[in-house]
This record gives sequence, C-alpha cells and structure tokens, in this order.
Amino acid sequence: MQIECKNMKRKGKKIISGILLVLLLLNAAYAQEASESGETGEPGEEEGVSLYEKWEQSLLYGIDTSVTATIDEMIDAKDDEFEDEVLELLGSRRSILRNKALDFFEALESNRAIETVLGELNFYQDLNSSFVVRMINHLQRREQPIDEDLWDLLREIIDEEGRDVQLAAISYLGALQYAPAAGFLGEMYEDPDTGQAIREALLRALGSIRDPETADLIFDLASDENIDKTQRIAALEAAGKYADDRAMRVLGDAFSSEDPLIRSAAIGSLSEFPVGEVKDLYLEALRDSFWRIRLSALRGIADNPFSEALEPLQYMSRQDPENNVRTQAFRSIAALDERQAWVYLREALTDEDLAVPFRQTVAVEIIR
Repeated sequence: MQIECKNMKRKGKKIISGILLVLLLLNAAYAQEASESGETGEPGEEEGVSLYEKWEQSLLYGIDTSVTATIDEMIDAKDDEFEDEVLELLGSRRSILRNKALDFFEALESNRAIETVLGELNFYQDLNSSFVVRMINHLQRREQPIDEDLWDLLREIIDEEGRDVQLAAISYLGALQYAPAAGFLGEMYEDPDTGQAIREALLRALGSIRDPETADLIFDLASDENIDKTQRIAALEAAGKYADDRAMRVLGDAFSSEDPLIRSAAIGSLSEFPVGEVKDLYLEALRDSFWRIRLSALRGIADNPFSEALEPLQYMSRQDPENNVRTQAFRSIAALDERQAWVYLREALTDEDLAVPFRQTVAVEIIR
C-alpha cells in the first residue's frame, strides 16, 4: 500500500511538471507571436485596443500626466494623427497641457497652432504672463513672419507687460530682424526707466536688425570701458553682427582688454565674419591664459573651420590643462573635416594612453 502511494506521488509530480512545462512553452510561443505581430504587451494596454485608440482616449479623457505622456509618445513617433485634438488643448485652463501642446507642434515642425496662438495673444491681458511668453517663443521658434498687425500688437505688449514678456517680444523682433522696430527699440533703450536686463536684450535685438540709424549707439557702447560690463558685452555681441570693418576694429580693441570676460565676448562675436578675416584672432585666442577664451575660440573654429588650425588644435587636445578645453579641441578637429584631421582622430581612438572620456568623444565624432 505504501509502495502504491509512493508511485502515485511520483506520477503526480510528473504530471504537474508536465503541465508546468506545457504552460512555459505556451507562454514562450505567445510572447514570440506577440513580438512578430508588433504587440507590446505593455501593462495597462487592453486586448483589442489599438495604439491610436489608446492615444485618442487619453487625449479626450485622461488626467494631465496621461495626456502629457501620450503627447510625448506621439512626438517620439513623429505622428500627427491627432493634431486637431492636440490643438484643442490650447484652449485648456491647465497650463501644463497648453505648454505641452505647443511642444508637440514645435517638435513636429508644424504651423497648425500659429493661427490659434495669434488669436490668443490678442487677449494677452487676460492670460498668465508665463503663457504669453510661451506663445511668443512659439512664434519665434516657428519663425512666424511679423506683419504690421502683429507688430502693433507686440509694441502694445512691450508697453503694457512686465519684464519677462518684454524680453520674449524683444527677442522675437531681433530673431526675425524686423527692421521697422529699430526706432522703437532704440528709443526704449534711451529711456532712463528701462532696466538693465531689457537694455541688454535691446542691444542684441538691434544688432541682429543692423539698422544704420542705431549703429552709432551700438559701436559707442561696445567701445566704452566705463559702462556696466554686462551691457558692454551685449554691445560687443551686437557689433559683431555687422561684420564690417568698423566692427572688426571695435572687436580687435576689445580683444586687447585686460578683462578676460571682455576678451571672451570679443572672440565669441566673430562668427558672422568671413573666416579669412578672423583666422589670426582665433589662433591668438587659442593661446590665451584664460580658459574660457580658449574654449570660445575653439567653438568659433568649429563653426568656421580653417586648415591652419589643425596643428594648434592637435596640441591643445593633448596638452591643454583644462579637460573641457581638450574635449572641445577634439570636436573642433572633427569639424575641420579634413583627411589629416580624421587620421589624427583614428589614431587617438586607439591610443590606450589617452583617457577614456577623450576617446569616447573621439568615437562619437567619428561615428557622426
């Protein structure tokens, strides 16, 4: 009797083991089938509900976090199937959804929200200032042209709103190089009640517009050693936008300053010049004892590469005392896009004596 019980237990264990094995095989087969059919089996995804249905239901009925997550998924997929539904979120009272909706249209490089944004801006007095800033930023990022009606509205907004909104509007006018605004912006700069941050923004915008009538203001300030340093730096950046002989003289003089921040600003303002006119300044800046100036020069060379920079860049990539400068030197070498530059980078990649972070930077540049 005991022997029969033991045999039955052994058979029972074999049966249970067999069942478990079958279940495991079935589960593996199901997972393989789901993978081949494109099903993700993600938690919370109901059987028979397509991704589009899930997105639509989330946009229509989901809580804020669900809606923002859905929009992020659509951005990652570059999918505009529910563009209309996202557009409706701009009318929401919840700022997180309105901002995320604008993120969506910017990521998909779509102008569908422009008309709605322009309509909303007409009622800027009734809106939160942060959302007004976000809408103006959207117009700037989508490079929405400025016509007379929009200019009138922006001028009114600048007159009526606080600093953050003013900064956004001024930046937009500068980015679009809207010439009719130059006189207004110049007068605003001269107003004694205008704050320091606004004045710096005004100078940068005027530099981008490059109106002849405000050129004297910019160049005089860029040469003035007695004004506030940050204001002079803004004027130097504005002067560099003109990229003419007068600007070169002003920037050249600033590069001789004893103040390293002024020298750095001068080097950083050379990007608009033809590279042939600024090679010597870049090469001289590479030997400056202040690391920020060397870094600024390296970035300038990456934007405006020239062959003569290869040997100095090779030296800096190995010998500069600052690691961030050495890293940028490797990137600038890649930007030269020359045979000898690539040979040097391939050799650096296999050099076991070179620290791993630098070799990783080189690897990324070679892959690009």
